[in-house]
Amino acid sequence: MATLLHDIGHAPFSHASEDVMPYCDKLNRPYKHEDYSSAIIIGPLRGVIEDHQINKSNYRIGADEVAALLEGDISILEGKLFWKVIISSQLDADRGDYLLRDSHHIGVKYGIYDYSRLLNTLVLGVDPETNELILGGHEGGWHVAESLVIARYQMFTQVYFHKTRRAYDYHLKEALGKILEDGKLPPPREIDEFLSLDDMGILQGAKSHTGDFNCKALLNRGHVKVAFATPETPTEKDEQKLEDAKKRLKDTGIWFYEDKAASGLWYKLDTEEENKEIMIIKGRDREASPLSTYSSIAKNMDEVKQIRVYVKPEDKEKAVGVVQQ
Repeated sequence: MATLLHDIGHAPFSHASEDVMPYCDKLNRPYKHEDYSSAIIIGPLRGVIEDHQINKSNYRIGADEVAALLEGDISILEGKLFWKVIISSQLDADRGDYLLRDSHHIGVKYGIYDYSRLLNTLVLGVDPETNELILGGHEGGWHVAESLVIARYQMFTQVYFHKTRRAYDYHLKEALGKILEDGKLPPPREIDEFLSLDDMGILQGAKSHTGDFNCKALLNRGHVKVAFATPETPTEKDEQKLEDAKKRLKDTGIWFYEDKAASGLWYKLDTEEENKEIMIIKGRDREASPLSTYSSIAKNMDEVKQIRVYVKPEDKEKAVGVVQQ
């Protein structure tokens, strides 16, 4: 249930609207969609979960337990916290699903991997550092775990961070600042108001602000254009070219927007629980080792740090000439 409901808290236009989620003083960070998911589960969906006849007569799963699995609340879950790895990890069901689903609906092959083989090689093992039970891949199937990492890298660089998709992320964020009250989404405590918002409602709101550049761009596909972009792994020379390009645009009086979001690690080598490496399990003792000890690709996959400079569509030709001087 937690896996099915973990993304139910996404705001209109999914991840693209997370920049306008309000700040939470208690958490010392802006709210995330997972916070809204938990609020929906323990709020509007509580009765749906707890009063379902099959649940009442058999499993007796509480809404608080489902939300706790998303939040990692050990005080409620105790030993069941182990299963959070299926919801949030580098080997979770979410990315296993969205890579295949998005590849199919977008019509590309970047996110394809052998999911049947991946499922067949999932096994339980023992973490040699903590001696705890963990979920990982069998040694004989480490290549399919590697292919999942590669599929995610390709999907992000070729689709999710595509220049046009990123342009509309910018327009949406700026338009939401005009459309929403105080420029922010309602907090999770106002969950009914939050749930009243949807994609069509936001687009309708944009129609009330047609004088705004970003609202107009959303409605008429008049999105900003790339005038300059660094390589995925820019050198010092590339970074200097970027600074020179921005200075020339500024001196010429051309408006521009610098997008740094096309960056990130597709396979993290740190040891934080949610970012812990995919573990490969071998032998009768089921001892686990990180995927990076098997895969040179996983071990050496570098961070993408591409930066793009966008200008208004009517300025693109002039801007390209300016930055190429």
